[in-house]
Amino acid sequence: MLRPFRVVSGPSVGGWIDPELATEIGSVSAIVPCRYSAYARILHPVESMDGKRLSWEDVANRTGKIIHPRVQWHALLGVSDPDDSSAFLRTCGQPRRGELPVDLFSELIGALAPETSDDAGLCYFAYWTGWAWAAGLRPLSRGRSKGAVPNSSRKAADAGGSIDGDLSLPLLRVKGNDYRVLSGTSQSVYPLKNQDPDSLPGPHAPNMAWPKDRSWFLATDIDYDSTLCGGSRAVVEALTSCTQLTVMPIQPDDLLFAGSDCENPIP
Repeated sequence: MLRPFRVVSGPSVGGWIDPELATEIGSVSAIVPCRYSAYARILHPVESMDGKRLSWEDVANRTGKIIHPRVQWHALLGVSDPDDSSAFLRTCGQPRRGELPVDLFSELIGALAPETSDDAGLCYFAYWTGWAWAAGLRPLSRGRSKGAVPNSSRKAADAGGSIDGDLSLPLLRVKGNDYRVLSGTSQSVYPLKNQDPDSLPGPHAPNMAWPKDRSWFLATDIDYDSTLCGGSRAVVEALTSCTQLTVMPIQPDDLLFAGSDCENPIP
C-alpha cells in the first residue's frame, strides 16, 4: 500500500528555502535556492483545444522563432504583449501557467527519485494556498467552502483517503506566498493523476517539491509557464530522460521576465 500524503509543518521542513533565494526578481535563483551546482528549465507543453499537446519546438517551427533557455511564450509567437496569445490560442492553445500537468510532474519525480540519497524516498510537496481548489488544504477562519474541512484541528482526510494530518500546522511562507506542505514518498505521486478532482490534493502538481536530503528542488512559480529544477549535474542529466518534456540547462542568474528573450526580437 502506498504511503499517503501527510500534512506537515511548513517552517519545520521548508524554512531553509526563503533565506536561500536570490533577491533579483525574475532570476532563476529567485525561484530555486542558490545552493545547487546545476539548474534546468522545463517548458510546460502547449495544451490544445482538442486535448492534444504541442511542444514549444512545434510552435517554433510554425513561427520561425528560436528555442533557448530564456525563451518567452509571447516572443515565440511574435507578439509584444505577454498576455496576448489570442490568435494562437484560438487554434492551438497555450502552456499552463503556475502548474505542470500532473502526469508530467509524476514523470519528473520518477526521473529524480534515483538521485536522492534517502532510501526511504521521503519528499515534501508544497501547494500554493491561493488556488481555488486548495480551500481544503488550508484551515478555515470563517464560513465553509465546497470540499473544505469543518475546522482546522480535524484530520485532513479526503474522500480518497490520500491525505492525513492536522490543518492547524503552520503554512510555509516563501516570497510572500503561503504554501501547504505535504510529506510523502516519490511513489506517492503516481496516483495523483488518477485522483478524483474533488479529492485532495486532487489531480494537481505541487508548486514546489524536494526530497528530505535536499539533493534536488523543483519549483513552478504561480505566474510561470515553466518549471525550474536545481540539483547536481547528474540531476539535470536525469531530467533529459523525460521524453515528453523540453528540458534545457540554465544558469542561476538567468532572467525569465517578459523582456528577457533577446533571441526572438519583437517586431
